[in-house]
Amino acid sequence: MTVSFASFHDQVAKLTEPTLACFQKISKKYFFFHLAFALGVAAEVLLIGIFFSSITDSFFMGIAISLLFFTILLYFILRLYYHEQKPEDLRQLCNEYLSTCKEYLPRQIGPSDEHLALANSACLAANWLDGAEANFYRLPEKLRLLEPKLQQCSLRFHASDVQAMKELFLLASIEQHISLIRIEPTSIDAHAATANAYLMLAELYGTTTESNKKARWAQGRALEELKILSEFAPDNPWVHEKLAKSYQALKMKKQEIQEYEILLRLQPENLDARFTLGVLYFQEGENAKGLKIYEELRKTSDKAESLIQHYGSHL
Repeated sequence: MTVSFASFHDQVAKLTEPTLACFQKISKKYFFFHLAFALGVAAEVLLIGIFFSSITDSFFMGIAISLLFFTILLYFILRLYYHEQKPEDLRQLCNEYLSTCKEYLPRQIGPSDEHLALANSACLAANWLDGAEANFYRLPEKLRLLEPKLQQCSLRFHASDVQAMKELFLLASIEQHISLIRIEPTSIDAHAATANAYLMLAELYGTTTESNKKARWAQGRALEELKILSEFAPDNPWVHEKLAKSYQALKMKKQEIQEYEILLRLQPENLDARFTLGVLYFQEGENAKGLKIYEELRKTSDKAESLIQHYGSHL
């Protein structure tokens, strides 16, 4: 079984290049669509401007202007079509990737291991896309000086596609983890992996209003999984650290403080957690507790002076 899984991981690793190539092809197709119409409209406007004085016949001028408006109208019509089509293309790529991964699985594998392997493969694919938006185009050696500018343009035009593709892979990973939990409801590893996937998804989302709503949803789902873990593994520091981070993202400081207090009982030597708890105490006006941590840090760490700067921050 170990050999079979080693072979599976090797085969999945080989999917990196073709999967990224397909993704870039999809993203570039829509980019070149916009670029072609932009250049076409610019060329038509330029020609009308150049020959404006020489076209005395109003009939030909009307044709030229009508052609320009027709091009613009056609662009917006096709844009609506492509706006609906691109998410489907990305979703199909995600499904095809997972289907190919499933074909590489050992035949004797059980349902639990299958869901776990597919979840890890989807998560791995999301990691492949880190920084991919800056590497869509390559210039010849003689033009390498222009590469930073080209990377900026690539970031601008392809970042949203990269985020959408990563989102699909992470959601697919979460779906597989949930299927695994249905088979093994009390599996600590399954709940931990699900929580981690939700946290990765929350981190993926940006700071716009719509993305912030999605991030809060993902953080909330991660929080629920971590609460389950805290029941099954109350003495696991990782669980309480992640719970604290989730409460921080959800701006629930009282609960965040409680998790750091538990974390410090489990890991008294964790200076970062002690410092963070001291900051939270000062922010909540619990100055006596904050000063106690300051005294503890002053004996063991140089973080004490940074901590005392937060005194009075509750005001």
